[in-house]
Formats: sequence, structure tokens, C-alpha cells
Amino acid sequence: HVKMMGMAFCGPAFYDVPVIEGFANLALLYPIALYVARWLARADGRAALTLEDAQKAIAIVDHNHGRSRIMGRANFRRRVRWLAEQSEIEKLIIWYTHTKS
Repeated sequence: HVKMMGMAFCGPAFYDVPVIEGFANLALLYPIALYVARWLARADGRAALTLEDAQKAIAIVDHNHGRSRIMGRANFRRRVRWLAEQSEIEKLIIWYTHTKS
């Protein structure tokens, strides 16, 4: 919500990325955060996620979104565009929505 309201996912606040490309980057945050949360749980020896895993993962992903200069580079942007064009972002979102811990 904060990134949407502050337009922190496109334009000057996000390496001059166009709005649609910025939405793709924003949509990737969901599966990435769930991946990181699972990684945190498994690193702690647990098979199931906890609220703390999710909160820490969101903090990690949110902190790095838009702050890492790599996100503005052409190679990174091409990868995100390719994922969007191939509907891979949608597939990742669906997969993480339906997969338990």
C-alpha cells in the first residue's frame, strides 16, 4: 500500500521504470517474500512458517526493493520483463498462494 501510494515502484523513485514494468516488480514481491519466509523457517529447522518468519521476510524484501542499484540495470529489468511477458510472475503468485508452508 505504501509503495503504491508513494509511487515508489516506478518513475523517478524507482530508476525511471515505467508504470507497467514497476507493477511487475511490485507483483514479484509477494512470491519473493514467501520464498524468503520459507528459507528463514527452514534455516531455523522448522517446516512450517510462523508470523515472525513472514514479518521478517517482508521487512527484508521491502527494505531492498528499490534500494538495490541492480534493480535499475538493464539486465535485471530485462529479466523482470521476460517473467511478465511469459506470465511467470502470475504462475509464481498462484503457486505460492496454493502451496502450504
